[in-house]
Amino acid sequence: MTVYRKYRNAAQRLCKKLRQQYYNKQVSRLRQSDPSKWWENVKQFVGPTCNGESNELEGMARDLYDGDVDRMAEYINHFFVNIA
Repeated sequence: MTVYRKYRNAAQRLCKKLRQQYYNKQVSRLRQSDPSKWWENVKQFVGPTCNGESNELEGMARDLYDGDVDRMAEYINHFFVNIA
């Protein structure tokens, strides 16, 4: 168990470091580009907007639960309760 924790912690530290490097690299690149391109990339980081565009969860609910997001949320909640 000690060896597992050692490698798990090392992997988590490395992932955190790499995520930070990636983010810094992307932001520095965006600062050098034109404002419209910068804004387009910022929207990609943030995710889907709330101006009527559907996101992946709504599409999944539409495909699996006839668009009923609440029913899908209940199913997901039930799944995690069974695991716990």
